[in-house]
Amino acid sequence: MSIDQVIISSFLVTILTETGIILTIQKYKNIIKWSFFVVLINSLTQPVAIYMIQILDISYFVTEILVIVVETVFYKYICDIKWKTAIMYSLVANVLSILLGVIFRGFQK
Repeated sequence: MSIDQVIISSFLVTILTETGIILTIQKYKNIIKWSFFVVLINSLTQPVAIYMIQILDISYFVTEILVIVVETVFYKYICDIKWKTAIMYSLVANVLSILLGVIFRGFQK
């Protein structure tokens, strides 16, 4: 699989997973608004994460911790929610996205 295909499939898995998780947590309220926020936030963090891992050779674990922190801040201020809620959204969405990404990559081998 080419790097372009990896980036695109990773982004799609992330968007679908995190949107589904956050919409479920939100009990499907404001679907368009929350879907937009998830796509926007991940469009900002995913390219930076890929750059950190692929170009700067920063560990995957460190990169994901930084992504969780940055996305927490984005959720807090862009979505105007409490810190506790922002942390929960970012942590749950990213951990499940990572797990599904690992499973997805396992099926592609």
